[in-house]
Amino acid sequence: DSVPDEVSLLTAIALFLWSAGNEIIGVQSLQNGCMNRFKNALNSCDPWVQAKCYQLLLSVFQHSNRALSTPYIHSLAPIVVEKLKAVERNRPTSNTELLAVQEGIKVLETLVARGEEQNSKYFLIKSY
Repeated sequence: DSVPDEVSLLTAIALFLWSAGNEIIGVQSLQNGCMNRFKNALNSCDPWVQAKCYQLLLSVFQHSNRALSTPYIHSLAPIVVEKLKAVERNRPTSNTELLAVQEGIKVLETLVARGEEQNSKYFLIKSY
């Protein structure tokens, strides 16, 4: 009975999402299942799983296909923010916990930059 570990499963999901076409990534039940796997990993007690989850989420959030990235951002970004806000109350006590926080911050920085980029395009269009 070999059950794949959580990080391997998340990696497989991320690779699948990266290679799947719009007709697949838009299937609601599949999307919900994948998002739930990421949610579970973000809420994992294992900081290594959290760190790897942040790294894999970053690759999904940065994907050029908005049909893929946008639903994941809308669903999972609030959880990322909450996890990082919780660090104020529960400071990292190990290098692995610190790594997870650092990876979460990278995700947040990327989302902020992406939002600024989108807003600047919007303002550029509006100014014409």
